[in-house]
Amino acid sequence: MDGMENLMPREKMLQYGIETLTDVELLALFLRVGTRRQDVLSYAQALLQRFGSLYALLSADKAQLIAVDGLGLAKYAQLKGIAELARRYFSSQLVEEAALVTPR
Repeated sequence: MDGMENLMPREKMLQYGIETLTDVELLALFLRVGTRRQDVLSYAQALLQRFGSLYALLSADKAQLIAVDGLGLAKYAQLKGIAELARRYFSSQLVEEAALVTPR
């Protein structure tokens, strides 16, 4: 997988698969753009360092998120959308798995 580290997240995903992305790259894939001062990968890294984990970042409330330099309502909406999508995915997965094991 030579050259993988030089690819942007979308290109890396398309060439090597989504599972090869780091947490920073996966977050950058959703954010798409950084700030005036930071490219998207640097910005994603800074967000993860500030909050400590993907879980903490996606669980943060509006005040905590928009207090971050460069994180306005658009990025706040993106992050909360990611969190809600993940919640719904796992919720529906549990329902489907329960249906498979429930005797009829």
